[in-house]
Amino acid sequence: MKKSLLALLIGSVFLISACEDGKMTQTVLEAEKQIVQLGTELKNAQADLAKKEAEVAELSGVKAENEKLKSELENAQQNTALNVEIVKIFDKKEVIKHQVDPKQEFAIEESTVSAFVSLPKTNFDWLNQLLINQAYDYNEEQGRKLKNPTEEEF
Repeated sequence: MKKSLLALLIGSVFLISACEDGKMTQTVLEAEKQIVQLGTELKNAQADLAKKEAEVAELSGVKAENEKLKSELENAQQNTALNVEIVKIFDKKEVIKHQVDPKQEFAIEESTVSAFVSLPKTNFDWLNQLLINQAYDYNEEQGRKLKNPTEEEF
């Protein structure tokens, strides 16, 4: 009886393991499908990564060019040409009528008196102040003195 029990046990183990084999092959197939799917996802991700790296390289080149142009612009702004504009501060004209003597043939009937003040204005504040000081030197000779005159004080 022990021999038949032993044979029965071995047979049942083979039978049970044969039944388990079907499930095992199914799980192996599912695992293989998952491995293939993960492999394709990995290839797609690597391709996307390569595209993104190419874009980053292109953008870094554009950024370097942008920085170069920015520095050129700053240099150009620092080395700007002198723009001078003449600004009228005061401009007054009057016509004076004279009494004409009928005996004088070439008598002056009227004359025009005009007075104006104009200053050059530049795109540099320090140069504007220097020009105002130079123009104001004439007033210092007349006895009027200011230390740092401005356009408004003129």
